[in-house]
Amino acid sequence: MKFKITVISIAAVLLIALVIFFAMQYTPSNILNYVRAANLEIDDGVLTVPAEYTVIEPGAFNGRIEFNTVIIEGETDIGSRAFYNCTSLSRVVIRESCDIGDEAFADCPMLKEIEVLSPGGSCADNAFNGHSGAVVSCYNGSEVWEVARRADMSVIEMD
Repeated sequence: MKFKITVISIAAVLLIALVIFFAMQYTPSNILNYVRAANLEIDDGVLTVPAEYTVIEPGAFNGRIEFNTVIIEGETDIGSRAFYNCTSLSRVVIRESCDIGDEAFADCPMLKEIEVLSPGGSCADNAFNGHSGAVVSCYNGSEVWEVARRADMSVIEMD
């Protein structure tokens, strides 16, 4: 009888472990990263996304007003509307190649300065909708350059 209970207990533990393993395989990584990104600290109005965060969930900071500057330090996939309608956001600094999603920084009325310090990455055509008065510093020929020019934004070429 003892042997039968032990075998059943081991089988139950293995089954639970397999369920958890497969659930993690099919959970989108951006959902897991969102939980971590939502817990980032804001220091003196600056939200810094450290390099280890590779995904910012779509809509993660939508409508937030606690920060005026966003610094993204690593190669990060910036989801659609990640910073949409952040009414206090005035400056964005992207240090590495990033993929910038649809309307990622759209409708942020105070956004005036965007610096993209890497020539790589991709940028949705509407990533900065509503910011024709903003100044974009980036590399000539990069996707951000092309998007900014098409949106009639002021563009400063980086060396």
